Amino acid sequence: MELVEAVREAVGSDHSIIFRLAGNDFMEGGNTNREARLFAQELERAGVDAINVTGGWHETRVPQITMAVPRGAFPYLAQGVRQVASIPVISSNRYSDPLLADRMLRQGVADLIAVGRPLMADPELPRKALEGRLDEIVHCVACNQGCFDHIFSLQPVACLVNPRAGQEGKYVVERATKPKRIIVVGGGPAGMQAAIIAATRGHDVTLFEKDNRL
Repeated sequence: MELVEAVREAVGSDHSIIFRLAGNDFMEGGNTNREARLFAQELERAGVDAINVTGGWHETRVPQITMAVPRGAFPYLAQGVRQVASIPVISSNRYSDPLLADRMLRQGVADLIAVGRPLMADPELPRKALEGRLDEIVHCVACNQGCFDHIFSLQPVACLVNPRAGQEGKYVVERATKPKRIIVVGGGPAGMQAAIIAATRGHDVTLFEKDNRL
């Protein structure tokens, strides 16, 4: 609470303060959603403008963001906070599917949905969702290899399904001055990515794959 007071004093009334809150520590003897609700009420009284509800503590043995966890597995944490808070509540963790996020909003789980790693996998996700191009979304597979694992070892961010993540300034895709006819043999991940990049640069690309699916 002292931190919120100090931040508000520093930024003034023209800036919004969003407080990230663990919805449940998932640790023996730790805070549960009951304590999170009480804390949220105090934060609101202290002048916080929105609350972002995440999962548990880093040391917990309860998985929350790995691929073994179903998408949208913990919306009830934000919903519990929203039941006692009148300021906007944000639900987070494993929202890589825009349809799931939309359903959670319609069901009143939260006022907003936080999307982090899925935007590393596909920075165009919001635009594709807005335009109804859901089949074109490159989904985060929740491997945590290039994001969390790299961060914890002080390495640059990367992404298993987006080779340009963290390398946007190095690998700039520009239109080719002289478009060519290009054949890509093999519709595996590398072949498909090569075809996409070549087509994005304006080349006439034909992709060959011996099986009946990519």
